[in-house]
Amino acid sequence: MKYKVLLFLFLFFISVIIGCSSNDSNDNNLVELASDDEMYEWIEDLWLIGDQGEYGYRMPGTASDMEGTDYVENRFNEFGLQNIFKEPVSLKTSFPTEWNLEVVAGGETTDINCYFLRYAKFTPDNGVTAPMVYVGQGSADEFDAAGSVTGKIVVVDIIAPPTAVSLMEIFSIYKYDPDDTLTDDNAMENWPISNLKESYEEASNRDAAGFVAILTFTATNNNQYLHYYADGSIPGLSISPADGENLKSLLSAGSVQATMKLTGSEGIGPTYNVYGTVPGKNYGTEADQFIAVQSH
Repeated sequence: MKYKVLLFLFLFFISVIIGCSSNDSNDNNLVELASDDEMYEWIEDLWLIGDQGEYGYRMPGTASDMEGTDYVENRFNEFGLQNIFKEPVSLKTSFPTEWNLEVVAGGETTDINCYFLRYAKFTPDNGVTAPMVYVGQGSADEFDAAGSVTGKIVVVDIIAPPTAVSLMEIFSIYKYDPDDTLTDDNAMENWPISNLKESYEEASNRDAAGFVAILTFTATNNNQYLHYYADGSIPGLSISPADGENLKSLLSAGSVQATMKLTGSEGIGPTYNVYGTVPGKNYGTEADQFIAVQSH
């Protein structure tokens, strides 16, 4: 049987599947796969491209995203793949330029370290100034209990309840754990998030002026969660668990006024899929089977 192998690489999240590219075959026409160390080097290279970019990762449409695309295309050429091409994919782009959060409580002004929620609405250049209100985990009942949030900046505890490893195994095709370290005590505590989308939409539907997410499930001083896509209806920022606790203390002691700023540009722009073909036996003739390999 004749084969062609099509490698397809989705550049939002590039994984080690590109290790399927081949070195020289031996006398038995077997493909020698890349070593773990070599594949790790590719991952590290791609991570560095994002880490050194403006946002610290390869956000679609950014310069680091384009650089990552070129990196993969160059590797495919080095591996000797054939019919290499880049497929443009049109998507919404959003490039924040400035984001900050300032609160005034008890006559004192405090700047809180923050990060942007992707695709949240941009504010005017001077930001949005409004009273803050804490709405717990942002359920409809908690919003009701807080009273009207129209024109206010809501503060929400974003949670990711621990997921037991035994539960995740139900959905797993393969697990490699030779030392039996993946026990239920090692439950994942940062995915999936259970209330970000719903609480953001609740705030928007109730005409809030802005949305501040406390990332309760992350490391103490981490204010970034990169893979949520807001619908652009209201401005949104995220803050760390430690800063969130401090902010809630201020809110419990009295009124808090805040100015949140999130400025930037948006539009429609390209990202790319990169394709390459590993020729099989009798390459160049009509093949009766294709094997597609895709990374996420």
